[in-house]
Amino acid sequence: MKGLKARKCKHCGEQFKPTNGRQIYCKAKKCSRERKYKYWLAYIQEWKKRRPTYYVDYLRKWRARNPSYWKEWRRKNPGWFKAWYRKRRLRALQDRQAQLMAKA
Repeated sequence: MKGLKARKCKHCGEQFKPTNGRQIYCKAKKCSRERKYKYWLAYIQEWKKRRPTYYVDYLRKWRARNPSYWKEWRRKNPGWFKAWYRKRRLRALQDRQAQLMAKA
């Protein structure tokens, strides 16, 4: 598109030439992944605000019928939490570094 000025990517802070007037992330894979994650997160949060009451009731009933489900799951998958926590810490560190780079 003609007339669009270079912008700073919202995630990595690099300059890029947008393909449309609404583009705020560059085409880098990590930035695309971040854009999709933010969209998904906003969608889930909005859905949780508006989710139907019958679904909430269904979940409560299911939890009442299966009180030990998560305890059993954690027992069967002992290394999952450690791996998840390690990945989460790494992602948080990378996000902080990206924010610092964007400010610089």
